[in-house]
Amino acid sequence: MVSGVVLSCPSENAVRELTEALKRRGLCVVRSFDLRLAMASSGPFECPHHGTTDCECQLVVLLVYGSSIDPITVTVHSNGPSTSVELIETSPAVGGADLRGRVQASLSDIFGARVEAAWL
Repeated sequence: MVSGVVLSCPSENAVRELTEALKRRGLCVVRSFDLRLAMASSGPFECPHHGTTDCECQLVVLLVYGSSIDPITVTVHSNGPSTSVELIETSPAVGGADLRGRVQASLSDIFGARVEAAWL
């Protein structure tokens, strides 16, 4: 299951604020992928969104763990002035409703006034 929101803030701000909010709720957050770091080690390439080598896109993948060994995956993606945050569960049972609710509550706590679209 995938659900998400669109925020009007830079992706790094969203990642930092979300990570802090999740940790305040007692959740463990692992930054498992960062596109900017991966691009830094690979040399120049053409951005599929902009068609130039001057790419400002960012994609961060966060694994969020509660008391279960199964995480919820949170992706944070931007390719312009807005940032898309999506929660990805491989199975409704994975992570449980409590973990999903805590992640969504963290997003609402910090971005409530800036959310441009409701959960998809």
